[in-house]
Amino acid sequence: MNSYKIFIPGLFCLLILGNSAFAAEFDAQHYFDEGNSYFNDGLYGKAIDSYSRVIALYPDFTQVYYNRGLAYYKAGKYDEAVSDFSRVLSTSGGNADLFNNRALAYLRKGDYENAIRDYTQVISLNSRFPDAYHNRGIAYANSGKYD
Repeated sequence: MNSYKIFIPGLFCLLILGNSAFAAEFDAQHYFDEGNSYFNDGLYGKAIDSYSRVIALYPDFTQVYYNRGLAYYKAGKYDEAVSDFSRVLSTSGGNADLFNNRALAYLRKGDYENAIRDYTQVISLNSRFPDAYHNRGIAYANSGKYD
């Protein structure tokens, strides 16, 4: 009989924990979808808030950092965009689009050396990325490297 007293509360706790995990996952999906909707509507501040709520629930969810980085970029918050894109790069290894987005943020904030470095990485990953050549040229020109 004593074992049932231990088992039943333990089972009850397991059910509660399971339901709270489901609720958190549901909330995270809701906030992620909400953020995407706000982003598509051009409401970047609200998108950032929604994405940040997802991160509070699931701090290792890489895709949300990428989306929040895009929202920060669109909102003109280039330091924050660089930070989020860098976090994704540190965990995913990166691709040409991700390096290009970070390079755009570096370019906008006037950090031409880092923009050049990232555009060079874009070109090495995808030599058929014409915007990378163009924007790297702009970064070179703005840093006084006309050759």
